Amino acid sequence: MTAKELLRALKMVRVPVSEDRLWFKSLLLDPGHGGRDPGAVGPTGLKEADVALSVCLWTELLVRESAPKVKLSLTHRGSGMTPSARRQAIRDAGADVMVSVHCNCADSRRAKGGEIYTTVGETVSDPVAANIAKRVQKQFPDLKWRAGPGGEPDREAGFYVLRTQEGLARAGVLLETMFISNPAEEKLLSQPIVQFRFACAVASGLLCEQPATS
Repeated sequence: MTAKELLRALKMVRVPVSEDRLWFKSLLLDPGHGGRDPGAVGPTGLKEADVALSVCLWTELLVRESAPKVKLSLTHRGSGMTPSARRQAIRDAGADVMVSVHCNCADSRRAKGGEIYTTVGETVSDPVAANIAKRVQKQFPDLKWRAGPGGEPDREAGFYVLRTQEGLARAGVLLETMFISNPAEEKLLSQPIVQFRFACAVASGLLCEQPATS
């Protein structure tokens, strides 16, 4: 990662004028998979768990630097956890917002692009997803964005991490960065600057006075 690349990515991180005006006070970052579970594995052996953890750790650093008053935690730091333990970690955190980070995978190596998920229906998570989606596309103008029905920035699914967070009446999104099964996107995902730029997108999507309403 060159200094020029770092500065270019950092320029897109939106820092609030006043931390007291932030719309959330606590944040939970959830690196997908981890430990004995590598998640999806790319054609050259890149592990989804490693990419997800890197993005979350960079996001943690960016948020701590920009908003040190925010209570910030991770479900794990590389050790991974069972689904039941992950559910309990989400409940214990009780964070205002949760972002779960993953890499997508498909049987076809042609599948490509990024997407972000919320639970089904109109929820408090939708504007958060829209904010992050917008900033991912700013960081990666050439990335195909896999929008939901009707062109909505988010897709809807019943992932257990999202259902658990929704049960707390709090915002939760699941970001699929790129397709690790696609050779070109796997190559991108393996680069620290790309992982950092995804973190910039997540952080800038969160660090605003209010979530976008459209």
